[in-house]
Amino acid sequence: MEIDFILLWNEEKEVPTQTQYHRFRSYQDVSHFLFRDWRMCSGQFYSSPSKGKYFSVASLSDGQAVAKAIAKKKYQEICINEQCSGNLFEEIKKTVNQGFQRSFPNPSSFERPEL
Repeated sequence: MEIDFILLWNEEKEVPTQTQYHRFRSYQDVSHFLFRDWRMCSGQFYSSPSKGKYFSVASLSDGQAVAKAIAKKKYQEICINEQCSGNLFEEIKKTVNQGFQRSFPNPSSFERPEL
């Protein structure tokens, strides 16, 4: 994988180099998908089944489903894409955080205590 990274960078220097200097993403930037697509086009990409679940959260019931999956440790990976704002977002966030608290009651050694 590292060799593919270097080959692509050497082939297309300008765009990845410019991207690395942007603090925030811009329309012209490339993402890690460029490297995946490069490998796919060169015949070096092999997909594998996902070990996770994607959740699009737009309602409280969606948030409850995420919290339940987290609490039961049902998936190795979870991607949460919130589709709400305001008070609904705060309510869903509270619900999802409760799932995390049930599944991971103790902070990891990498977490800072709340101030």
